[in-house]
Amino acid sequence: MKVTVKFYAILRELTGKKEIIVELDNDAKVIDVLNAAKKEIGEKAYEKIIEYFNRKKGPRLVILLNGRNIVHLNELETKVKDGDRLDIFPPAGGGKK
Repeated sequence: MKVTVKFYAILRELTGKKEIIVELDNDAKVIDVLNAAKKEIGEKAYEKIIEYFNRKKGPRLVILLNGRNIVHLNELETKVKDGDRLDIFPPAGGGKK
């Protein structure tokens, strides 16, 4: 099966990619998509994505599966299917103090 992964803002610079397509076996989960993407985006980018998602105080980035935040599903254990899309957004910043 194939899953599209799109990176936004600073994550595009970190990964060097705007979008990749990952091929996986059936019964894959979001974590499997990220593990398979590691080869294409590099170890450093992969580790940052995992680190930012697994923060003790809550995720610092947003991962959407077909427009739904995986935090409200089964997080990194959320199952994916052929044709799904992951959108990965970096931490939001800015605003006035």
